[in-house]
Amino acid sequence: MSLPHARNLIDGRWHDGHTTGTARAPATGQAIGTFADAGAVSARHAIDAARRVLRS
Repeated sequence: MSLPHARNLIDGRWHDGHTTGTARAPATGQAIGTFADAGAVSARHAIDAARRVLRS
């Protein structure tokens, strides 16, 4: 079974992270999906994009 994968939406485009993490159900520890773990550079791009939108 394939798990759902969450990507990052930054400045209107979807991005995969440099690494991938696994999301787990807190009650069981079972893997329920994966996510893009983007890191500091992508976080900075997302912050800059959000600031541009808020200024307009």
